[in-house]
Amino acid sequence: TILFAHELEMSIHKFSDPTDMAYLMSHTNHLIVVSRAVASYFQKMYHYPESQISTFQIIDIPLILKNIEEGKKVDIRQKMGVPANAILVGGCGHAEWRKGNDIFMMVAQQVIKHFSSKPVYFVWVGMREDSELYEVQRFDANRMGIADRIIHIGLTSQVFQYLSQFDIFTLTSREDPYPLVVLETALAAKPIVCFEKGGGAPELVEDDAGFVVPYLDVFEMSQKIIELIDNPELRLKMGQKAKHKVLERHPTEKNVEKVLHIIRDLKVS
Repeated sequence: TILFAHELEMSIHKFSDPTDMAYLMSHTNHLIVVSRAVASYFQKMYHYPESQISTFQIIDIPLILKNIEEGKKVDIRQKMGVPANAILVGGCGHAEWRKGNDIFMMVAQQVIKHFSSKPVYFVWVGMREDSELYEVQRFDANRMGIADRIIHIGLTSQVFQYLSQFDIFTLTSREDPYPLVVLETALAAKPIVCFEKGGGAPELVEDDAGFVVPYLDVFEMSQKIIELIDNPELRLKMGQKAKHKVLERHPTEKNVEKVLHIIRDLKVS
């Protein structure tokens, strides 16, 4: 039995049964995880041997790059009705406490108020407009005085139109094992700002593809976004580095071959 694990503590506790998980782990011959953060969790919580863990991600890079190029063909600034020179700070994902939508709003408040005369917009893609959280977010935006600078995009199949044209991607998640959206945004050559201890994203971002800030430090995250907005050359440099690292670390064919290699080794043993 090979287990592919793409979740961390919060989700595992919420969506699985402890007894079932213990049984599953005791019958797993090899564990594939998407990040070192996930590997550490399974080693700590289930005492799973490091020698039986492989860490890599499987993504369809050619398809993602194609989707990014298709996404660029639509002018989302015009589509959203914002200025052509607007700076777009993006977030993406199903809206929930784990994703830090509340943190996204607090960061937006600090950054937007810093740039009172510059057209800076915070755009979240993936929030249902009929959800209670959407109502709460719009309520907060109005009370903060930044409702015109916060844009919520509902569930959409056109995600790459947004990811490909964000200037900065902000991962406000409290926990995210190694989010696909970060890899997609990196392949679009965008710098990423995320929290340490929040999952696997810091393993890609490090100190050259964006910024990793202390866990839930809203002020520091805001400062790093301000720094990136003020420095277009740094945004370009870090974005290109993010893309290079995904291409280098997550080659699709090689990682599929790794899975086949694991299967062959288990069959032999």
